[in-house]
Amino acid sequence: MSAIITKIIGKYNLSSNMSNCKIVIASSLKNLEEEIIREIAK
Repeated sequence: MSAIITKIIGKYNLSSNMSNCKIVIASSLKNLEEEIIREIAK
């Protein structure tokens, strides 16, 4: 029983880590994009 619960929690943690990672990548790309635009505008 506890093994099943551990498995489910493990999957949940993995998927939340994945979505956190996507958010971090997306915000990094946004910052990079803004920086490129500023450089071009100079």
